[in-house]
Amino acid sequence: MRPLCAALLLVASLFGAFAHQSPAASAADAGTPVESARGLFAKGDYYGAISILDKALALNPKNAEALVLRGDCKDNVGDIKGAIADYTKAIAIQPGYAYAYATRCDSKRELGDYQSAVADCNKAIALDPKDGYAFDRRGKLRDDLNDYREAIADYDKAVTLDPTDKRFRLDRASSKLNIADADGAVSDTSIVLTADPASARAHALRGRAEYLKKDSASALEDLNQAIALDDQYAYAYVSRCIIQRSLQHYDEALADCAKALSVDPKYDDALYNRGLVYRKMKRYDDAIADLTGYLKLHPKDPDTLFYRGLSYADGGDYNAALTDLNAYVRLAPNDPDGYYNRGRFRAKLGDSKGAIADLQLAAKLYRANNDATSANDADDLIRTLQSGGQILSRA
Repeated sequence: MRPLCAALLLVASLFGAFAHQSPAASAADAGTPVESARGLFAKGDYYGAISILDKALALNPKNAEALVLRGDCKDNVGDIKGAIADYTKAIAIQPGYAYAYATRCDSKRELGDYQSAVADCNKAIALDPKDGYAFDRRGKLRDDLNDYREAIADYDKAVTLDPTDKRFRLDRASSKLNIADADGAVSDTSIVLTADPASARAHALRGRAEYLKKDSASALEDLNQAIALDDQYAYAYVSRCIIQRSLQHYDEALADCAKALSVDPKYDDALYNRGLVYRKMKRYDDAIADLTGYLKLHPKDPDTLFYRGLSYADGGDYNAALTDLNAYVRLAPNDPDGYYNRGRFRAKLGDSKGAIADLQLAAKLYRANNDATSANDADDLIRTLQSGGQILSRA
């Protein structure tokens, strides 16, 4: 049985994106505005690079490399549609420009245009099957679509093509976390850290993997190091929040989630995990507020509905709790925990018949999962209700 305390969200996706990289310089770029712009790009001065490229393109609007580089700059400052427009112009000028397709794929992914993005990545790979970047970008797409094993296959190809590019290994590590392959994630991140001990992302991902391996001490050590290397790394703070919550260090967990949200107010995982911390602290109204905020962004997320339902019940609002659990069992019809808790809530509302039906189904599903302890617990509640007894509230 899932414990009635909050389960831990171990989503690994949002902390893996890296900035668009400028295409490799060509010999023809030497001493040109494109070279100057590329230098500013490398320093993170995207607006400065755009200014130079605007002038260059005014003189030569058919410079495909300048268009792609300006697209990369625009993407990195959040002008995704402008980036796509530049990549599209470059492709019209140079239809065989594989990198333009790969980077347009990535920008389309950021807008959620997955079907068109996949087509672009496939085209990039067809044009240049030895470019690991296109395989990596397609892997990110598959991650977004929860197709983690296919994503890992793409990352495998990217790593094979360029084993020195740490981004590909770290993207693969992130995806491995999504299938609970902690050993694989530790392996990839450790290889990166051998070459680059100052990689905050590698430390953070390895910390998550170590936590999956139930090594909280090593996980905290890596996450502390990630934060020391980058004190604006929201993912590392949320990861540390999760571990601190599991250790019942609730004040520290709350501080970490608050820091993540101060760095990125739109960071939905921080909102979700802060809600779980509030629930453990018995601050049920705060928990409900955060989980409701998360559901506004992800209205069909089953875990959030489950824990908001428990939070409502913790606060004594069994009608609202039942509403959330009804939604949860529709989304997760094979999870016995949903029926078990809905049965408890129905019992609290005086619906003994409905409660018994839910608890019987929960017991059946628990036994199918070889969870005899939870099945017996459900049976005990059924007997209590059948004898006219009351189900006590549970923390």
